[in-house]
Amino acid sequence: ADMQQKKEPVQDDSDLDRKRRETEALLQSIGISPEPPLGT
Repeated sequence: ADMQQKKEPVQDDSDLDRKRRETEALLQSIGISPEPPLGT
């Protein structure tokens, strides 16, 4: 609500989140997981 009203560039957040997800996926594909495997 309030956060959506702010017209600040959220690209940084989304970009950071996307990069973090890409890194996590990469690490997982290699076999290194930042979090304990949930039996995926």
